[in-house]
Amino acid sequence: MLARHIHGYFSAYAVREGVDMDVFPEKFSDREEVDRMLTYIEKEIRRLKTEGREEGREEGREAGQFEMGIAVALAMLENGEPEEKILLYTGFTPEQLAEIREGRLRRG
Repeated sequence: MLARHIHGYFSAYAVREGVDMDVFPEKFSDREEVDRMLTYIEKEIRRLKTEGREEGREEGREAGQFEMGIAVALAMLENGEPEEKILLYTGFTPEQLAEIREGRLRRG
């Protein structure tokens, strides 16, 4: 049944794309070939999900570091530390520090 569904999807795609169905490979209706394709698709989906999770974690770490930098800069500003020292310790640019000072560079 699954092989018929896959063949049906390929058939609809072929019609939409103007592919001649007389030369459409018969292997797409072969159960073993369909199983191989589905196994490949499932592996790719798992791989992409894993990559997405890893990218999300990295983005979260970067956001957390940025948040920490803002908190450190604010604390240093409140304690009267020189701007050069704040820039050195936080890695912010003078423009970013000005935005933090003015409250325009927000957390999150």
